[in-house]
Amino acid sequence: MKQIYRAFLAAAMIALLPAALLPAAAQDEEKPHWFGDSYDNETVLVYGIPDSDYVALSFSCEQGKSTVNVNVQGEESSAEEGTLLLVRLAAGREKIEFSDRARLNQDSGGVELK
Repeated sequence: MKQIYRAFLAAAMIALLPAALLPAAAQDEEKPHWFGDSYDNETVLVYGIPDSDYVALSFSCEQGKSTVNVNVQGEESSAEEGTLLLVRLAAGREKIEFSDRARLNQDSGGVELK
């Protein structure tokens, strides 16, 4: 479990580093980018477009829990609902793989994995 948490943390830090080096005005809000938020006892890291239905990848975790939830969405995926899909995430030497059945996302019309 510690390996998953470390990989999540490494991916989050690597993903946020380029955005942190750019001035806020340089980030085009109409293009997907990394952003995060915390509310109640949950923290989320998202790759998508804020204030829209477009979320390609998101990580969330609750304070005190040892799991990280991953949500992958593909608006342009040709996968049908119920198809078994494999997801590979990598940051440096850290790698995580998981699979799940594709579910129809009612908001985007694409498929998602959780």
